[in-house]
Amino acid sequence: MKMKDQEDIQRILALNELDIMYSLPEKMFDTITSLAAFICNTPIALITLLDDKNQFFKSHYGLDIDKTPIEQAFCLHAIKSDQDIFIVENATTDERFKDNPLVLSNPKIVFYAGVTLSNDYGIKLGILCVIDTSKRALNKEQLNALKHLSNQVLNLLKLKENNKKLESYKLQLEDLNKRSSDFSLMASHDLKSPLNGIKSFLELIDNKNKSLWDDEDKQYLKFIFENVDRMNKLIFDLLAYSKSDINTINKEQVDLDELAKKVFRMEF
Repeated sequence: MKMKDQEDIQRILALNELDIMYSLPEKMFDTITSLAAFICNTPIALITLLDDKNQFFKSHYGLDIDKTPIEQAFCLHAIKSDQDIFIVENATTDERFKDNPLVLSNPKIVFYAGVTLSNDYGIKLGILCVIDTSKRALNKEQLNALKHLSNQVLNLLKLKENNKKLESYKLQLEDLNKRSSDFSLMASHDLKSPLNGIKSFLELIDNKNKSLWDDEDKQYLKFIFENVDRMNKLIFDLLAYSKSDINTINKEQVDLDELAKKVFRMEF
């Protein structure tokens, strides 16, 4: 059985974005499958994700393998189905599954119930399913619990997606800060040298022609030197900032009682 090409593409792209296919087991997912097996009283519970080659078990309670070929996947039928919960009560007599290797040999599936895992865009990523080796049925409470657990799987997938985005933003911010610091360092050095040259030449001109300056000329020169010094200070501050560690936290002792009094008296 093959899914529609567009559905295949959307699912695989979404799983690639999550970077979760063939990833290592995680306790938060394993907790859900163990709960599903306990509530539904089945020996096996799986969180299954499907690409175009395999059904990968992100969590596999009661089963030693972590993937099977897509052609053997009960979960592929579940994803293709429009039912809220896809149920096979007896796979040994079901025309779709009776010759399936997973029915004829280990784990010898007889009963299967799976809930689709769809993201916020309606893309079906996989299935939360429970499996038994004998014919059976789930009651209403068990079916509802399975749905609730599937929502928790989706919440965990969304959390992983958000964490991945945050990590990406963090790396971008670190790169931006580094480039900003590098630019500040370069700019401060490039500005400092010509400014020092200007000041030196002004001092030479002033010393050479002191006897020629009237009061107005002296006032102009004073303004020029003051502005050169101000610019020099700004460059010094820029250089100090470029060398600063943005992760460094400056700590100081604070008298909270005195601070509270200042707040009420507005004495800043």
